Order: sequence, then C-alpha cells, then structure tokens
Amino acid sequence: MRTSPFDTRLVRQRRAPAAQLPIVDAWNMERALGIPEILNEILRYTELAALAQMAQTSRRYSKFALDLLWKSSEVYPLLELLSPLNVVEDHWEFANSLYGVDWRRFNGYAQRIRHLDYCDTEKRQGVSAIPSPQLFADIFLHRPMSDGALLPNLTKVEWSCKVSQSLSHLLPFLSPTVKTLHLTLDANINESCADLLKSLTRRGVSLSHFTLCIREYDETLLDSLPTFLASQTELTVARLPPCSATREVVGVLGRLPMLKEYVTWDFVAYRAPMDSDIGMQFDWEAGRYEHLEELSFTTTSLAKASAIVEKRCSPYLRTLMITCRSTLEIGAVRDFTTTLAATYPNITAIHILLFSDSASPQPEALSFNDIRPLLKCTALSTLRLGHNLPMSYTQDDVAEMGAAWPRMRSLQLCEDPTSREGTGQPLQTVLAFARAFTKLETLALYVDMSTVNETPSIPWGLATSDWDVLDFGTSSIDTDDLLIAVNKVALFLARISGPDVSIQSGRGRAHVRTAVPTSESEAEDEAREIFWSDVASTVRAMHLGRKELEEENQAVVRQNRELMGEIDRLKGRDLEEENRAVVARNRALLEEIEMLRERVRLLDLDILKYTIVDAFASSPFSGNPAAVIILEPSTVLSDSLAQKIAAELNLPATAFLRPKSLEGTQNSRTYRLQWFTPQTEIPLCGHGTLASARVLFANATITPMNVNTLKFETLSGTLTAEKVEGGGQIELEFPATTSKDVGPDVFATAAAIVSEATGGSVSVRDVQDAGSYLLVHVEESLDLENISVNASPFSKLTAFKGIILTSNRPSALAPNAKFISRCFGAALGTAEDPVTGSSHCVLAPYWSKVLNIPPGDLILARQVSPRGGDLELVWDKAGGRVKIRGNAVVVARGEMYVG
Repeated sequence: MRTSPFDTRLVRQRRAPAAQLPIVDAWNMERALGIPEILNEILRYTELAALAQMAQTSRRYSKFALDLLWKSSEVYPLLELLSPLNVVEDHWEFANSLYGVDWRRFNGYAQRIRHLDYCDTEKRQGVSAIPSPQLFADIFLHRPMSDGALLPNLTKVEWSCKVSQSLSHLLPFLSPTVKTLHLTLDANINESCADLLKSLTRRGVSLSHFTLCIREYDETLLDSLPTFLASQTELTVARLPPCSATREVVGVLGRLPMLKEYVTWDFVAYRAPMDSDIGMQFDWEAGRYEHLEELSFTTTSLAKASAIVEKRCSPYLRTLMITCRSTLEIGAVRDFTTTLAATYPNITAIHILLFSDSASPQPEALSFNDIRPLLKCTALSTLRLGHNLPMSYTQDDVAEMGAAWPRMRSLQLCEDPTSREGTGQPLQTVLAFARAFTKLETLALYVDMSTVNETPSIPWGLATSDWDVLDFGTSSIDTDDLLIAVNKVALFLARISGPDVSIQSGRGRAHVRTAVPTSESEAEDEAREIFWSDVASTVRAMHLGRKELEEENQAVVRQNRELMGEIDRLKGRDLEEENRAVVARNRALLEEIEMLRERVRLLDLDILKYTIVDAFASSPFSGNPAAVIILEPSTVLSDSLAQKIAAELNLPATAFLRPKSLEGTQNSRTYRLQWFTPQTEIPLCGHGTLASARVLFANATITPMNVNTLKFETLSGTLTAEKVEGGGQIELEFPATTSKDVGPDVFATAAAIVSEATGGSVSVRDVQDAGSYLLVHVEESLDLENISVNASPFSKLTAFKGIILTSNRPSALAPNAKFISRCFGAALGTAEDPVTGSSHCVLAPYWSKVLNIPPGDLILARQVSPRGGDLELVWDKAGGRVKIRGNAVVVARGEMYVG
C-alpha cells in the first residue's frame, strides 16, 4: 500500500456531508482532480500491481495524478509498461518483442520515478522468479541512445536480494541523480556486492545516504568498502553493520567533510562479531567526525563505550545509541551515564540498549540511580532504555525526572524485558508521568498487572496528557477476570489521556537474537496484544460517550441562554402571560439541566439492581428475607463494598451472583455465588440460595425457559438448584452434615444455657456437635413454637456459630411436620434466623436416624421462628447430600448507586 506525502487531514476538513455534495460535470471533476489532497485521497490506496493498468487511463487525470502514481515504484510495473511478463525457467521474460514500443510514452513515466524498490524474494502473480539478464539486454538493444539514463530523475533506491544475479540488475537503473542507496544482502553474494561498490566508484555516483545490511561477515566485501566510502565526499548518513567498523572504515568516515550520522546497528541476525567499537578505539580522535550529529554503535563493554564518548570527537553530537549485548559489571551503567553527561551535557537523544542473549548470565536490573547522572542533560527530549529485566524507580524519581527534563517528548524505560524475574511498576505510575512531564508524546514502561485492582479511582481531567503513544511492552496479563481488568485499566487511562492515544504492547524476547519463539510464547504475545487492543477500544468508547454527554449539556445551556435573552427582551413589555410561559419553559430547561448533570454524575457510578425475596414462604412477610443482586460481567465489586451493601440493605442475607459460563448443557447455567450478612460473609446460606434461584428462574431474559438446573460455585463447593415439576417449588442440593455426641461437660453446659435462655428448667434429651452448629434436642413438653427465647446466653458457646433447638412436638401451622426447630446465633447476623437452610443440612440426617426414616424418603419440617417457614427434605445418605425444597416470593425490587 502506498504512503501519502500529503496530510489527509486537509481532506477531512474540506469534505462536505454527502447530502451537500453537488452534481458536477466533467470539467468541474477535472478541476477537482487537480487538488492535490483530493487526488491523494483517491489514489493513495492504489496497489503497485495496478499502476501499469492505471497508466493506460491516467491521461484523463491531471499531471499531478501521474506524478503521484509514479513517484515511487517497483521494478515490475515499470517493465510492464513495455510488454507483459511471462515466466520462462524461473525467470521473467517479455511476452512480446520490444519492436514498435512507444519509448516517448515510456520515458514520460520513467522520468517521474524518484524512488525505486526491488526485492527478489517477493512473489509476483503467485510465482517466485527474477528478471532474466536478457530482459535488460532487450531494453538497451531497442531503446534509443539519445534518451539518456533509463530513470533520469531517480534519487532513491532500495534493493533487497538473495541471489547475486538480482544485484547485477541494479546497474541499469543507476544514474548520477541517485543520492540514497539502501542495500539488503543475503549470504553468499557479498563478493558480487564488492564488485557493485567498485562499479559505483568508477561511475562517479555520489551518495548522501548509504545503508548496507548483510547477513554474513565477508572480508571481500569489507575490503572494498573503505575505497567506496572514500569516494563519497557528499555522504551525510552512513548506516553500516557492526562488523564493518574496522580501523580503515572508521578512519575513512572520519575524513568525510559532510558526515552527520554514523550508525552501526544490528539490522538483521547475521553471523559476525558484535563489537563495532573495534575501529573506533583507534581513529576516534579530535579533528575527525567534526560535524557528526548522530552516532550509533554496538559494543562488548560499556567501559569501551565510555572511552569513545570521553574523547568528545564532535561538539555537535545530539543523538547517541549504544547497544551492548554482553553481561554488565556492577556499576558499569552508572559509570557510562556519568561520562556521557559530563562530555555531552547538551545532548538531546540517548538510546541505551542492554539486552543480553539468552546464553548470557542474567544481568542486574537497572535502577533510577544508574541514570541519575543524565539529569544534568537538561535539553534531553528522547530517552530509551532497554534491558532483560524491568527497571526499578519510584514516583518521586518520576517527579525528579520531569523537573530535570522539561523538553522530554519520548521516554521508554525498559518496557520490553525478556524476563519476569523483576517487578513492574504499578499502573498508577502512569499518572505520575502525566503530572511530571507536560510535553511527553510517547511513554513506554513495564507495569505490574497484578496491582490493577489497587489502582485508585480519579476524576476526569485530573492530569490530562496529549500522549500519542502509550506502550506497555511485555507487561504480563496476570488476572483471573480479563474483562474486569480491561474495564478497570481503560477507565483509569481514559481519565488521564486523550481520545487519540495509541495504546500498544510489545513482543516477548524479540530483542534476544538467539531466542526461538515457542508456541507458548507466541500464545502469550497474542493474548497480550488482544488485551491491550481491547483496552484501547474501551478508552476510545469512553471518550466518545463522555463527549456526547458534554455536547448535550452544552446544547441545553445554549438554549437556556437564548431563553434568558428572550426574557430580558420581554421585561419592558406588558406581556404577563407570555412572560409566565417563558418562565415555565426556563424552569423546565433548568430541570433538564439538572437531569443531565445527574446523568454525568451517574456516568462514574455503577447501578446495581436488587430483588428482595421471602424464602421458604408461600406468601409475603413470612419465611426468611434475602436480597439478590445479579452483577454484570464487567462490574468491578470488591468484597469490602459487597459487605457495605449488605449492611445498607440490613437483611439476614444478601446474595451476589455473577455469571460464570453460558456454555455446558443446554438446560443448565453456572454462576458464582457469595452471601453476606450485615456483619460478615458466610460460607453457606440456604435461604439466600433459594432466593437467588427464584430470581434467576423468574427472569426469562437471563434464564431461558428450557433451563431447569442452576449451578452455584460457592465457598462450600458447587451447589445446585432445580425446578420441581408442579407447584413452583425449587429444590436445592447441599452437602449433608452429620453430627456426633458431645462429652458430659458440654452436655451439661448446653442444658444449663438452654434453660437460662428459655427462662426455666428445660429437659434436654440429646446434644450433638455438628461442626459450626450445636444441635440441642429438647423434650416435646417445651412449647418451642410459642416460647419467648433470650438469645444472649447462647453467645457463651463460642465454639459454635449457631445453636439449633429442635423437637418433634407437633406444630399448629404444620401438623404434618416430622420435627420443628429454631436457630440462634450472632454469627448468623441476627439473634434468631427466621428460616435456616444450612441448619437443615444437620437436622435431616439427625431426625432420619432418630425417627428411623429411610434415606431418600421425603421429610416435612417447619422452622417455628416468629416469621416461620416450611421445608421439604430428602437425605441422600450414600451421596452425602441433603435436598431442600421450598417456595419463595418476590416482595420488592430497587436500585442502588455505587461509586
């Protein structure tokens, strides 16, 4: 896809809505096509393969259209102007003879080409082939000599090849006008490249930019390189592989009078020595490189780099890039930065890349103290640090950096570590950068995603930064709920960045040359890219929603001002009725403004809808009440906030549901379920589970009619709830709790406390230890249903969370009940629990044994609290489960606003 040289924002600014576009004739269309921005918008998506076909019809466009189409081209579209191409024995040949070719027309296109690109590894028309030598021979055989150079105005050539024959194809296109040459060569063709450099020297080609990328060290090529460079007296930019930095090459470059940029960079993974500081140690002296502004080299030791920098060869040096892939000694980085700051205090861009190969010992992580000397470089606008481990610094360090570097625009602090042994920064560190750096455009850092839930909530506009790029590198995604993490991170970033920020991530171990990607690492990279892409999309959506609300608010304010102005105009008129109408309209608008303000306020709040259900009851105001709240997957709700909500509702139990899976069987759904009393979270709650199932089954939007089974993942394991055919009952399945006899001391203590609570002497038949419950079987003579019980004495039994009083005395309200019970205990959140499902997980096995009820038979029971409730029980002795059936009634619904 072609790159546009024009700013397409001009087109967007001038573009009219579709409804306003006029119908134009051919003459007006020709005038419109003469506008560079419009033509560029039309043609900038043109594929190179279609350029030759477009050339046949481009006469109807303006001259600018041709210039734009042919300014940058590949070799093949140019050749296809002469004749179609066919493949003959792995080579491209002209399909037709070149006799009769319109060379004047061909030259009209060729003279427009400024940039020529070629790569012999790319397939064309699905075929891998290269032009044959005969193809270029045919061109020079038929082309008139008077036409001069093939591409007379060519200034830039990018040539990438793997076979030596492709390199020879470059020569026909070269002309004295070429100023930029970029060569990328594979192994085994360096000798041909040496011949090419000699040919360029003989032809008198004078370059200003020269880039050479090789994949293998070759003495033949490097022997010819000094002679070629010595002939390039106008060279301003030299980009060479590290292995080329011999004493001869460094010396030749130092004598070039116009050289401003010298880069030795590991362009590709070639098999060659890595230290480009070898030659610099000899000829990096005063009087050389006196106009150099940018320097980049690879070194095996930061001590060598310090020695080179200390020589201060060029007083104009503004950009320095150092690459060191060997293991560092302790203090080496600080020594280097100290030397650099003392030698070049006015430097503007520093890149220090310290990625060791996987075979090297793990280096020490960088800290702020290692770069503290660079605070003296107050003109610094770009700083990039790379390391195998995350960098350590504090928010105070960030503030110190911001004060020292007021011009900083790009700051990259080890965002792509290759190891997770270090600790990343908390996400709120981004806020510290927003406050400290006012001109920062690019920020890259490694964050600790495990601290996402600790990120503070901040208001909009607290510290808004005009960042272009936020790069979180290889920050690992270590969280159970990715959707919640995406929303949490996006909400935080949206409030401190603009809507156009580009949020990015990196590729793990991309900087280690010896690292081989694995399926595990590639899957991790893909998951990271998806996560940060979702964060970026959510940030844009949040900004868009906020902008729409602000525009609505501003529109209402404008209407209010207009009405106020109308009121002022009518003040001097005796129009009381009109005045009252205007006042009424104004009052209505003010109310609308308040409503919009409330909407803006609620933008930062979550609305939680709750339903109050009376469980184990067939009519309202009986049974055990519980509140049920169904959370959206994106809602972030901590346990502490859930506890506050339960205390606010002040019911025996509040159940919080979150959908876990919509998959599995067609007739079931799975939810995560937590129960909170007004005081604490509890591991098991029968009536809260029954209430939750009642709300889910009653809502066809959430639970389709064909779903008959609900599964709840709780602190007590997986619980199930099923619809009972006929009657509208719901059956719960809980783990059964078997009890055991207590010792004589506990028996006596329990009997005494029960007598104290009931205000008289009570005959106790049995006392059982059921873990968290103490079961007390009292004589039938005690009217357990109507007696007033003082629950305070039960607090003495600290080893149990609840006390169960039970007997088989008949109940007036449930004459068919096999037994009755009451349940007490402050740990339950109330002095007496109206109806307790978990206590019947103890009572069902106990009474089945006492009354010789076979396991699997239905048992009717009633809890005879003041509210009371009926339960149907089945003890599955073999499976160790208790099935509890009951009714539930919805009595209220409401909303709660949570910040």
